[in-house]
Amino acid sequence: MKKTKRCIGLLFATALLGACTSQGGANSSDTTIPSSTTLASKAINPQIELEALAKRVKAIDYSRLSISHDGIFAVILRDKRFGNVTSVGTFTFWRWDGKVWNDVSASIVDRPVSIDFFEPRSNFGANVVTSYDFNEDGIVDFLVEFNEKDMGLNHAAGGVLSSRGGEWHWERFEYLDGTVGQSGESFMYDPESKTLSFRDYPSGYYGYQADNVDLYWDSQRELFVADRNTYTYSGE
Repeated sequence: MKKTKRCIGLLFATALLGACTSQGGANSSDTTIPSSTTLASKAINPQIELEALAKRVKAIDYSRLSISHDGIFAVILRDKRFGNVTSVGTFTFWRWDGKVWNDVSASIVDRPVSIDFFEPRSNFGANVVTSYDFNEDGIVDFLVEFNEKDMGLNHAAGGVLSSRGGEWHWERFEYLDGTVGQSGESFMYDPESKTLSFRDYPSGYYGYQADNVDLYWDSQRELFVADRNTYTYSGE
């Protein structure tokens, strides 16, 4: 009988000690393991997904990421074929929604009328995209160049795509003769001097061209201007 009482007392003390320990743990700063855990989903990397997308669509070239408060954007130059004859690069513009890349090419405003390479049945394709903040607004822009070899020319035309006011559009250029357009020829970008240049054909010099004319961004007029102090003439 005494043995039974001791056993009961021991069991009661053990239960009481367990209850106190449990209550103390709940109010302490010790980390406890929950009965059920939920694994946090791994963040999706837009750069990795862009590279995968470019590979899937057999891209000729693709850009770096352009990141701003309006979102994350990129350019992919895809390969396309008309029958078995002409293979050209298709310009496409993409926006990251946090999970996948979406083709938003139709959202670009002010398509350059002076570049016929955008036409659906064009024989000329985009083959190079250069990513840099050309207009110095803190957002990466895209210089897209188009292959003109089918025309027998040794240079390519192109345009600069940039974001302003939440919209993506093709920037304007003031040429040496004072006219304004949205395309240029033979673009070159020097990363060391951070200089963008192109080829121009000034009026009054028939049969001549100006090579490597530097471009500077006029923030007040919001366009690129050909620097008249940087070009030299050379014969065709």
